[in-house]
Amino acid sequence: MDAITGAYNALFFERADARVKDWFLMTSPWPLFLIICTYLTIIKVLLPKYMTNRDAFNLRTVIKWYNVVQIIGNAVATWGIMTSGWTTTYHFGCMLPDYSMNPEALRMLHYLWCTIFLKIAELLETVFFILRRKERQASFLHIYHHISTLIIIWSGVKYVGVELSYLRVKDSLFWV
Repeated sequence: MDAITGAYNALFFERADARVKDWFLMTSPWPLFLIICTYLTIIKVLLPKYMTNRDAFNLRTVIKWYNVVQIIGNAVATWGIMTSGWTTTYHFGCMLPDYSMNPEALRMLHYLWCTIFLKIAELLETVFFILRRKERQASFLHIYHHISTLIIIWSGVKYVGVELSYLRVKDSLFWV
């Protein structure tokens, strides 16, 4: 049991980026795990049961506002990420993450952290599909995409702190 506890602490605390240790949703993996479990319970158990003998909901206005919020949120996050390194000091070559308290690195980290909340909001798309009785759109691939992108961005903020498409580990590149 000590080995499991030690591995857990090493993975989720010792190897994590110290700058985000007290940020909301970043203290441990359990909040993210609970969000994902709640999402799966809602879309796989509760909503299908709720919609069994009901007509489709008309969510046209809700979806329009959801799309407006997503467009604005993603535009702000993209602008923040681009102006926190990609248009200034980063390049597409091999770069190590910047774990310093450099304002540009912290700004990048902040905008990546904000992206987690956009990914959580994107889970509503599946709820909309089910409430509109478009269950076929809530495919395995759709659900897998939303869960995996949420886990990837959370992991990026927790461990890397920079928006890169690869991680450098012991002189090897692993493409994500």
